[in-house]
Amino acid sequence: MSDLAEKPGLDLILDNVLDICRSFIFLCNAGGAIEYANPAALKLFGRTESAFERDSFFEMAISGKDRRLLHRTALDLKANERKRLEMVLHSVEGLHVPASMVLCGIDGAKGNEGGFLVIGDPMEAIAATSYVSSIASNNLVIRMLHGCVDPVFLIDPKTRIVRDCNPAAAALFGWSRSELIGASLLKLYPSEEAFRAIGKRIAESESRSGIHEEEISLNGRDGSAISCKLTTLCIFGPKGEAELRVAILHDITEARVREDMLARLATRTTELAAELTQLTKRQVPIGKDSFDGMGFTERQAQLARFAAIGMTSKEIAFRLGLSESTVKNHFSAMFRKFGVSSRIELVALLLERHIRLK
Repeated sequence: MSDLAEKPGLDLILDNVLDICRSFIFLCNAGGAIEYANPAALKLFGRTESAFERDSFFEMAISGKDRRLLHRTALDLKANERKRLEMVLHSVEGLHVPASMVLCGIDGAKGNEGGFLVIGDPMEAIAATSYVSSIASNNLVIRMLHGCVDPVFLIDPKTRIVRDCNPAAAALFGWSRSELIGASLLKLYPSEEAFRAIGKRIAESESRSGIHEEEISLNGRDGSAISCKLTTLCIFGPKGEAELRVAILHDITEARVREDMLARLATRTTELAAELTQLTKRQVPIGKDSFDGMGFTERQAQLARFAAIGMTSKEIAFRLGLSESTVKNHFSAMFRKFGVSSRIELVALLLERHIRLK
């Protein structure tokens, strides 16, 4: 940036207007050389910032007459004076862009000759479609889109059409970016009902705070269920209207699978405990010493009775004043002796043989 940007008033403009303004903006020196172009200008005219550097703004006019008019108007501008012009400019691709512009004169700094600021808008809808609204081109959104390892979508809040997405989003759902951009998010939802219900909740949250979070289930291209933690951020325009929705998804599918497996295991453990309780109640006590002839030591018989009522090794060790490892060693010896691999199997074997366990 030139010394033109060192004026305090212009600093404020550059910091708060240039990067997020909807209009295309050029900062030029007194000779018409471009020293800065905002994101909207780069999008509209199909250039990078470095490609614009030191190019003449006057040469962007299509006709020689308009180039001469631009040059003459810029030379005649006084500091803070403004002139409105309408003419056809051209992009790198040769697209003709009819534009309405305001040229504003700027004082020089540190002995420089000054320059001028150009603020304009394309006058036709076809030109307006050649660049994304600058709200989607500001630094914050660009960092979120390209700097996030999680899938990110830029979405139109009203239509829920995908404006853009990062490679991680395409990879997660199995679609290419070109197939996702311009399409409705409905293609990622398991049903239209879910699409509408979640959309309603997002809109309600965003109307209050601009942010929404929840866990949702979406579908990949192959129909597979993908569990995600969804976070949306709504960006509002100058009149308070929602202009863009940024949706960040964190894939929690594997975590959900693990949770489901643990839940099923806990359920099965509860069922086995209930079955063991029923077996204990149905035991048939015989003889004055039920463990006679079984080969149990007195201590092992005692441990087997405790196991039948569901006590853990730690609880048994505490009750008998033993170490937990000693209790586990006793059970391991009993497992080997009777060819079983768990306490449940051991207790079931004793009940089958009508051993009194209480």
